[in-house]
Parts: sequence; structure tokens; C-alpha cells
Amino acid sequence: MPLAASTPLLDDFLVVALRGKELELLYSFTGGTGEAAARQAAVKQFCFPDVEDTTSLSLQSESFTLTLTEDDGSRCFGFSRRLASLGDLHRPVCLCVLSRRPWFSLFMHMLDIAQRAGERAEHDCIGGFIPAFVAAATAARLPPPGGALAVSAGDFGSHRLYAPYDDERPTGVSFEPLLSALGVPNTVRLLGALLLEQRVIFVGSRWGHVSSCAHAALTLLYPLTWQHIFIPVLPTAMLSYACAPMPYVLGLLARHAPALAKEPVEEEVLYVHLETGKIAGGAEPSEEAPSLPRPISQALERSLGVHLRNGKKSRLDNQAVADAVLNLCMVQLLGHYRRCLAPPPPPAAPPARERRDGLHPRMDDEAFFSGAPQFSQ
Repeated sequence: MPLAASTPLLDDFLVVALRGKELELLYSFTGGTGEAAARQAAVKQFCFPDVEDTTSLSLQSESFTLTLTEDDGSRCFGFSRRLASLGDLHRPVCLCVLSRRPWFSLFMHMLDIAQRAGERAEHDCIGGFIPAFVAAATAARLPPPGGALAVSAGDFGSHRLYAPYDDERPTGVSFEPLLSALGVPNTVRLLGALLLEQRVIFVGSRWGHVSSCAHAALTLLYPLTWQHIFIPVLPTAMLSYACAPMPYVLGLLARHAPALAKEPVEEEVLYVHLETGKIAGGAEPSEEAPSLPRPISQALERSLGVHLRNGKKSRLDNQAVADAVLNLCMVQLLGHYRRCLAPPPPPAAPPARERRDGLHPRMDDEAFFSGAPQFSQ
């Protein structure tokens, strides 16, 4: 669902530093709604999800994304930049912006600007530039799709941030890390597992790689959305979430796998190993019942293979990848659903009763399944 025009550009902006193994909030801005204190407390933990790991004391810079789920099921996206130091602060620090708008490229650009400001010595970044920059960004009028957001931070200069053309699906998500890590056949297999709502754990050596692949995989589901647990950056203190009996998508560092092995995780979990490109566990698709119908998986593999080969020559066309999955998979599986909705009742008629299964009250289940392409029934 498109966001309301009144939805703010961002909900929160935090600067969190690491002092030993303690988290210290150096700056916070709240412009959204909801329980800001509880939300910010959760974000602090996600900024340093491996705080118990001594290797985090000598961090290299990296970017990663996180997701918070509100009580009403809505999601807030977090865009984080973790640095070994920032300006005069010679200890690990994390810049994090939270927004209900999945504008990956715009918010990563915001973090680029804040990081560059911290690398310059002519002014105080945390106490000067960041508060002025965030205040100017939140006060600026949101541009139309594809337009520029002009941010004037007074003595700290002016900047331009560009809004995406499409507000309905995450923009700025790159499929290159996922396709390069898994290859086309395993990416298609992963898509089938997500459509079947399997439990999936992404395992990699860097938070940035793990979270970007997890977000890319769920973006492939468009126009569907993942309605279950989604924690692309799983803190060590939350490893027990992997024992949940419901569907989930989690992101895990490979060095935390031995700790996860001590948890009573069910055998049906699908592990996506990004360093080796292998997928293990899960409900294995059989020859008689593959996760995706063969005509769809074969056509999709051919198309994605072409895009991946072309991407190695120049750069991967992310829009072409998204369109291939949409047209060759989602439209083929679900495109006939409109024909299965009963006509709306007359205006004077009582409203249709809400269904317990969450489906549209006028949905004809039998017509939907019988009207699907023969190869997908």
C-alpha cells in the first residue's frame, strides 16, 4: 500500500557509540509517531548486534539495514552506517536513520553526507552538522516521485536528496549481491521457499552483505509482502528467535553459527550460506512437487541468467531483474485473481463479513485455484 502523503521523511535519527561493551546514545532525533523511547532502545541493540563479540571493538566501516515491526504489523526500515571512528570520536560509532519509507538509496545518501562531514575537521559533526542537517531534511517539503529534496543546513551547506519514482516497493535495493552469491538456480529456489513461507536464515561474514541479500530476496516477492518475522540483522542476544514455530527470515553472522547450534532450532529451517552459495536444510522440493512450477522456474532462470551475464559486462539492471520476476513468476501465478472476486454488493447492502483467513471477503477460493495455469495447480 502506498504511504500517505503525511508520512514524514524519517521517524528517528540516532548516533550510537560503543564504550567498551556498553552502548551510548550520543544524539537522537524523533520526528515520527509511536513509542519513541522503546523504538530507540531497540535500535541501539541493532546498531551493534554483535556487541558481545570482542572483534567488534576493532570494527571496519560497513553499512547494513534493519527492520522493526510495529504492533499494527507496519514496518519501519533502519539504514545504518557503522564506523570505526568519526571525527574526534576514536571509538566505534553507528549512524542510523529510521523511516517508514523504503527509500534505500536516499537514506544511504544521507549517511554518506553525514560520514563525509565527520571526516572533515572544520566543524563538530555530532553536535553541529548532524542536528542541523536532520532538522533541515525533516523540515523540507517532500518532492514528487523522482524529484529532489533540497536540504539547506545553514552554515553547514546545502544538499540534494532524490526521491524514488516508485513508493510502493523498496527502491535502491540491489539484486547483484544475492545473485552473485547464490547464482540463478539457487535464487529461484529461494524465491520458491519464500512463497511457501518457509523459515529462512541467511548466513554470511558481514552484516552489510547479509542484510542486503535478505532485503533483496523479500523484494523479489513484489507485489506480495512478507507478513512474518523479518530480522535481517539478528543480535546475539536474540538467537532464540530462530526457534520460533512460525515463518521467519533472519540474518546471521557465520561466526555466530556455533552459538545458534546450541539453540533447539527445528530441522526444517532453510540455511542460505552466502559465502559458499549453497542452500541447506528446509523442506526439500521433490521431483514431483518442485517449489515453483517448472515452466515458471525454467523461464525465470533463463531470463535472470541473461541479466546476470549482462551485469558482469557493465552493471546489473535491477529494474529488469524485478520486472522479470514480476512478469514471469508473479503474474503467471496470481494474475488471474481479479476474475475470482465476486461483484461488489449494492450500496444499500450490508458490508461483507471479514474472513478469518485474512483473504478478501469477496474472494472465490475455488475459482482462484481452478483458474490458475494448469502447470501450477
